[in-house]
This record gives sequence, C-alpha cells and structure tokens, in this order.
Amino acid sequence: MKKGIKNSRKRVAGICLAGVIALLAAALFRMIPENQTAEIDAFAQDIDFQAWDGETSETDFGVSGGAADLVFPQEDFVMQSGAGIRLNEWTGIRFRAWVSEELAGEISGDEEKSFGFVIAPAFYFQEALERSGAEDGICDYVNALAALETEGAKPALRMDCVPVQENGKWMVQGSVVSILYQNLNLDFTAVAYVETRAEDGTASYRYAAFSEGTDCLLNARSVSYVASAALQDDTLGYSDDEREILRSFVLRGVDCAALMTEEYSDSRPVREIALKVPEPSGIFDIGESASLTAAVTVAYPEHEEYAGARSISFPVYWNSSDPSLFSVDRWGRVEAKVEGTAIIYACVGESSASVTVSCRKAEMYSCTIGTADTRGLIAIQPTAAEVREGNTFDVVISVTDYENCLDLSFRIGENLYTTENGSISLSLPVGADTEFSVRDISSALKFFKVTGTSIIAGTVTAKDTLPARLFLPAYSETGVMLTEIGVYAFRGTGNTPAAKYTKLTELWIPENYVSVCMNGRYGTFQDCSSLERIYLNNTALAEDGAISGTMGSTSWQNCIHLAEIFVPEGMQDAYSQNKFWGQKAGFLKEYPF
Repeated sequence: MKKGIKNSRKRVAGICLAGVIALLAAALFRMIPENQTAEIDAFAQDIDFQAWDGETSETDFGVSGGAADLVFPQEDFVMQSGAGIRLNEWTGIRFRAWVSEELAGEISGDEEKSFGFVIAPAFYFQEALERSGAEDGICDYVNALAALETEGAKPALRMDCVPVQENGKWMVQGSVVSILYQNLNLDFTAVAYVETRAEDGTASYRYAAFSEGTDCLLNARSVSYVASAALQDDTLGYSDDEREILRSFVLRGVDCAALMTEEYSDSRPVREIALKVPEPSGIFDIGESASLTAAVTVAYPEHEEYAGARSISFPVYWNSSDPSLFSVDRWGRVEAKVEGTAIIYACVGESSASVTVSCRKAEMYSCTIGTADTRGLIAIQPTAAEVREGNTFDVVISVTDYENCLDLSFRIGENLYTTENGSISLSLPVGADTEFSVRDISSALKFFKVTGTSIIAGTVTAKDTLPARLFLPAYSETGVMLTEIGVYAFRGTGNTPAAKYTKLTELWIPENYVSVCMNGRYGTFQDCSSLERIYLNNTALAEDGAISGTMGSTSWQNCIHLAEIFVPEGMQDAYSQNKFWGQKAGFLKEYPF
C-alpha cells in the first residue's frame, strides 16, 4: 500500500513538472499570450521588489517539529548557489543540493520520504524569514510561504526531485521558472528539503543548509540576469535562434522594469537601452577593491508617452576582460589581482558600457604643507602625507580663532582659497615630491573694497560685519599688490548711523603697505574706540616716508583704547620720526615678526 501511495505521488509530481515544462516551452517560443490579463499579486506592487507593502500578519508559521528538526550537519545536505542556461530544454534558473550517499539511500528506501524544492521570488523568502523571527536562516519555508498565499501572494512552486549521480557525487536539482510570475525582473530563489509524510497525511520538512556565510536570499538569481550573462558569454556558442530567445527574456524584463505593459512591449519593438558606468578614481594598487555602479535607462522613441529615457532598476551582468588581472562579482565590486590593465563591462542583454581599470605599483610621493607663515591663525591636518601617484594630497584647513577672526583667505601656489564657516577641505594635485606653502593669509577678501592698489575695510554699511581681528590682504583677488590704506579706511561710527564699526580691536598691516591715506584730514582711525593694537610689518621705512601720510585732526580721534603699535625690530626710532606714526610714538613697540 505504501509503495502504491508513493508511486502515485511520484506520478502526480511528474505530471506537475511536465506541466511546468510545457508552460515554459509555450513561454519561450510564444512568450506571454496576447491579451492575457495578469493576476494581481499583493506582494509585488513595488517594481523594485525591495519594500514590503503588506500589513504585518499574526500568522504563526509553526516550525515543523520545532527548530531542532531544522538544524543538521552541512555535509549531510547542502544547497549550492548558481544559475545556468539550458536552451535545449528550457531557459531558467538551476538549483542544486548536494546530498550524502547515505541520505540518498535513506530517502530511496523510505516510502514516506522524498526530496523536493520550493521556489519563489526572493522577496517572498525575505518576508517569510522576517515574519517567522527565525535566526540564521532557519525557517519552515514551505509552510511560511504557503501562509503568504492567504494574503494575496502567488503560490510558491514545489517540485519533487530524484537524486542523481554526477562525478561520483549525489545531488538533487531543479531548473525552472514558474510561469505564474510574468515580471521577469524578479529575483528567484529556492530551498531544497526532505519531506516526511505521516499516515494521516500531514507533512514535516527538513531543509538543506547553505554553504558557510550565505543563506537562501544570497542565492537569488534573476531570469533576465542569467539570460543577459549568457548573451555576453562568447564561449557558449548559442545559435541565432537561441540568442533570440535569450534576447526576448532580457528585453521583456527591461519593459517590465520600465513600467511598460505587456501590450505596449509587444507593440513597441524599438528600444534604446543605455548604460553608464562612472570611471573609477585613480589607479588601483594590488589587492585594492572598489564598487562600480551602472545606471540603466530605457527609451521607446516611437511612442510619445514613453519616448524619454527613464531610469530603471534592472539586473546588470558584470564581466572582466581579464579576471586574472581584475575580478568582478555580480554586484560590480572589482578587485585588482596583479599589475596590468583590464576592461570591466556592465551588460544588459547586448547593450553594454565599459571602463578601463589599471593596477600597477604606483610611485609614492612625500608631500608636506608649510605652516611657518600662518602666524597661528590656521590649523592644518595633516601637515604631511605619503601620496600614491594619481591621487591627491587631501588636507583640512581651519581657522583657530574663528570667533574673532571669522573667515580667512590665503594662497597656495597661484590659487586663492577662502574658508567657509571657519574651515575648508582641499584636494591638492600631486605629481612629485611636493612642499606646499600657505602664504598671504588675510581676513576674507569679501570683507574689503579695493580700488586700484588702495583698500578700505568694506563698504560704509558693512563695517559692522567685520571681525574683531582684521588682517589686511597683501594682494587683491586678481593678484594686484596692495600698497595703500585708503580714505576713511577704519572710520568708526561717522555721520551715518549704519556705519557702525567699533568692534575692531586688532589690526595687522602687511609689509607691502607703504602709504596711509596721504591726505591726513580724513579720519583713518576715527572713532575706532575698541582698537587696541596695530601690527606694522613694513621694514623699508626711510626719511622720505616709506609708510607716509600727514597727521590730520581726526585721524586718531576717539581711539581711546589704543595701547600698542608693534613695529619690526630695530625700526622703532624710524617710526617715531614718521609724520603719521610719530604722532603715536609713545605706543610704538618692537615686535619679532
């Protein structure tokens, strides 16, 4: 009786499998029938199939026989990841599970036990795992997937399999894609199991383990992805008819991913599929890896509604022209193996994009950035680095006393930089051992108004925005050397209510300034009541007045807090005899600039 039951079950399984193959054959050579209305799948509303949109179910999946029944040695029953194409019979996804000879013998000698696979979209498995709360991928997949059907999910495909020998090893395998799922952009996965059926008709399941570090979700494969890979593999030797079948799978998947209906995709054969892969930055070192991304777009130029290119989420096949130099995995992660150059291809069907990647033992350059001329105004991190050829020297420069100085401008080489909110990140190009020098630090040039070689501290209405510590720039934004402090340069309140600039406490004047407003009747420092210190860097003072100017009645009016005017060492007597600065001889002090 038991033998009759088992033979009957096998006949039913064989009929089911034959039916699936027949449906697939129809799908391959006729594709989706015209005017076929797809059933709504409540678990497939998002075209990317990444998010779960259904409500949380309180269904108890009830792991058969307890979690202990689902744990077993991997060498006893192990799933193998992989996908393949077999056009002589059908196109689809191949799943394998390796079994021991003892287990194969046990199943074949027991009427109540059989091998099988349960196959469904990968996001079904993900939801089943999340709902079951199982750890380490342990879950009663058959019953968990069946529970999802009560909420609108398409039924998972189950098939019986007979163990066969291959190269002296025993395995069970399935190779099919269910016609129930019309969107070929889905990723499918499968789990092998041993089913034990009791006399009362109830069944329990013992599931295959996955190789270390993987689970059922990592073994998912897309039909379109597999077909795309086969099209790009010149070693397979497919005929033109076989390639056309593969091409149809890929392009129909693109249609679905681009939100085209089955009807539209049949009537719009002209497609423009484009891929773009950004160039990797720099040269790879041996053992270095990086992830590449491919942007895929599709357009239907003969149909106005779909004429524009739209971005789609679609499986991309990656390939390396020389895997011995650069390997690339299915996610686009490349790794440099040895010195050399290779081309990395991203493919969708027969459309592709490529980037050239190079690996060599690149030169290492010693780079430093000088801090001698910074006067403690800025901090640089790092100040030195070993930089690989093709890369940049990356530094962060920040203002040390931002509260009083606000933003600062400076030059490195011929380039002018200005901090923003107190800092700036720079990527300095490197082609050899290089010592970068920071020079001409000043308050941000946006704070100043320049006329020719003369400068004043901003406009009349903007003086209240200037910092307390002010550093005059040595050069204008266009590189013109500045030599003169202009009229009303640091005048305080003045006659205009908006012209309020009384915060200035410290002023630095570079050595190239040789003139303070020649007509001294203008109030150069008039009403700068907070001004305490002035630093004069010029060392070229002479009897004829290298720093010149005449003393007007309002030039120093109401500078009530002025206490110190610092001049270079050995220059105090010369400044004391100057017509302008000599009026404040009692404040002059020497300073080691």
